[in-house]
Amino acid sequence: MTLREIIEAALLQLGRGSDSASVDKWKAKLTVFVNDAIRDIATAFPLIRTESARIVGTTVDLSQLDRLCMKVVGVSQEGFPLNYSVNEAAGIVSVRGVGNVDVTYRYVPNVITALESSPEVPEQLHGLIVIYAVARERMSGDKATQSGANIYLQMYETAKARFISAFREGRTIENIY
Repeated sequence: MTLREIIEAALLQLGRGSDSASVDKWKAKLTVFVNDAIRDIATAFPLIRTESARIVGTTVDLSQLDRLCMKVVGVSQEGFPLNYSVNEAAGIVSVRGVGNVDVTYRYVPNVITALESSPEVPEQLHGLIVIYAVARERMSGDKATQSGANIYLQMYETAKARFISAFREGRTIENIY
């Protein structure tokens, strides 16, 4: 789903219009909730990617990576694993080698703001983002609206727990909701 589709789905569940004018009106607020959900999912689920990075001296600066690094999982060069140590405070990896290495790491997805952008979490979890955005918007309403937020938050947490359990057990996650 794109950010636009997530916002439209949330607006429909909230009983608000999902036309372009409504999307424009609610985009700023709901985009904050969408990005909060993406960060929460990234914390709960190990999103892993591998990127090439240049060794300077004996270190690799993690700021070279395209995403915020939560944890380095491995370093290799030409397919061979290398010994390494991580200095989290300095944001560097010490490694012996010359040239480029492949750094495999857990990451936090980049913030999305463009309506055509899609969250960098598994597509099966995009529905969770909608549920979270609806819950957060309901929390910001009057007392009658706030009571409905608990149901959405419970749905979100339950589905997220099922996804994590399925992932750990190696099961598919197509029908998680």
